[in-house]
Amino acid sequence: MLGASRSPQAISLPEGELGRPALSLTELWTKKGVAAVITEAVDRKSLLLFVLVLVVCALFIGNASAAAVRTRRTELGILACVGWSRRARFTLVLGELMLLAVVAGLVGAGIAWTTAGALGLTLSWQHCLLAIPAAIVISAGAGLIPAWSASRVVPMAAVRPAVATGRRTSLRFRVVGLGLANLRRRSSRSLLGGAALALGTSALTLLVAITTQFEGRLVGTLLGDVVSVQVREADYAAVIAMLVLAVICVADVLYLNVRERAAEFATLRATGWTETSIAALIAVEGVAVGLLGSLVGAGVGVAAALGLSGSADSLNALLVLGGVTAVAGAAVAALALVAPITAQRRQNTVRLLAEDD
Repeated sequence: MLGASRSPQAISLPEGELGRPALSLTELWTKKGVAAVITEAVDRKSLLLFVLVLVVCALFIGNASAAAVRTRRTELGILACVGWSRRARFTLVLGELMLLAVVAGLVGAGIAWTTAGALGLTLSWQHCLLAIPAAIVISAGAGLIPAWSASRVVPMAAVRPAVATGRRTSLRFRVVGLGLANLRRRSSRSLLGGAALALGTSALTLLVAITTQFEGRLVGTLLGDVVSVQVREADYAAVIAMLVLAVICVADVLYLNVRERAAEFATLRATGWTETSIAALIAVEGVAVGLLGSLVGAGVGVAAALGLSGSADSLNALLVLGGVTAVAGAAVAALALVAPITAQRRQNTVRLLAEDD
């Protein structure tokens, strides 16, 4: 017998022949096989969290690949001019990603082998080498759209600068309005950063909800509290990894925006904008991405917790919890502002204006 636990069971007794009324009783019955059920539930939850870590990695790779393709428009346009077909350009970009994926997989396998040995764990080299195909699959999935975009670059891109197109709107010379407008110019990139943060925040909200609100109801037995203690370290480690990757992803989004708009920031300085105002402009963009991702993630986490519980008794507590994790996610995203703000302060205004001319 793989473990047993006493579980409450509702029993309804009909009316008796001698006038006894109908009764509804709750008795503690012994449920067999609880250990196996708990183990399977824990394994599924942990697997889901680690899959989400890989999804965040894929978002980061996709964002970096799209930025690389955009900065290489001139190179790709020249290749189109000298006769490279769309398939050749697609294969070039995707092949570069695959090469990096193989290197990353080898490094990951080495880290896994070393870490397992340091912790006294038994890990075969066959399992370590699974990091290589995993890295290839993730990179291939994340790089398909950027590679397709590279294949669509026209020959004129070699001599035509990249410009943003769109309908003209009323321009409000305010930091908040300008920051939001800049995010809309790179909406897909901003959404990728927000999605990465949303995944981390949703996982954090769900995990904290299970720990604080649903102890004893995780798998429907009195051993639920034991399960929460057993999986807490591994699950929180996965969530922390997701949040760290999300912060790096948001920082990468903001840094790429700053790098591509270096001439714009130089023009703002030349027209009287202070370093504080420019830093505030970048901060508005980072806070907007952070709030978008953390609010969506907290909402998804609360909805998932309610779905798992099957009851709305803890709705108010879950809403408060969702608000707290949303604020925490936005605060963590604020750490991503350090790198882009520092990068723009190091820009040479005179050189950038001369190059722009």
